[in-house]
Amino acid sequence: PRKSANHNGDNFYFNSKFITEELASSQVMLAHKKSQSGVQMYAVSDGFMADTYRDEISLMLVRGLKKYHAKLIEDADAVASEVIEMYNNEAYSASRKRASSNELHPYASLALMCISNGSVVYTNAGNVRIYRIRDGIAEIISVEHTQAHRMLELGLMSPEKAADHPQRRKLTQYFGVMPEEVAFEPPI
Repeated sequence: PRKSANHNGDNFYFNSKFITEELASSQVMLAHKKSQSGVQMYAVSDGFMADTYRDEISLMLVRGLKKYHAKLIEDADAVASEVIEMYNNEAYSASRKRASSNELHPYASLALMCISNGSVVYTNAGNVRIYRIRDGIAEIISVEHTQAHRMLELGLMSPEKAADHPQRRKLTQYFGVMPEEVAFEPPI
């Protein structure tokens, strides 16, 4: 995990377990999870302003996944994309409420992947990426929610300019308080 000045900026959910620190334990847990069958859920949440708020929104997002993971396991008719959409809506509302109660508004990015019956459903909000690795080649399959990436999608700049653009880190989607005119719609 990336470390800010004093606090871990990332929180992880590995198929019902929360990982907030100790990368070594994360690697051990991940090795155990590879052999599991059934509905699996994995996520990483990158919090911002961790030094001030101890990454509360990022941790809240990861802890909230357990309820939705259990729903997918218990309800054979549950559709992963619908459950993830319910989670996104509830988590966004809770993070907005928590962030708006603070003078400085903490926020977090999230990447989430659910594996069930041989298919994968994923979503992300912010600048946390999801990669697919095939034949040793890594490919980004998630959408980066930054100003520069949006301008790249619209054909307003080249990939080279986007890589160095001053707005390359300014998020357009994230969990926390966003401007009222911006709709929260992470892709699933």
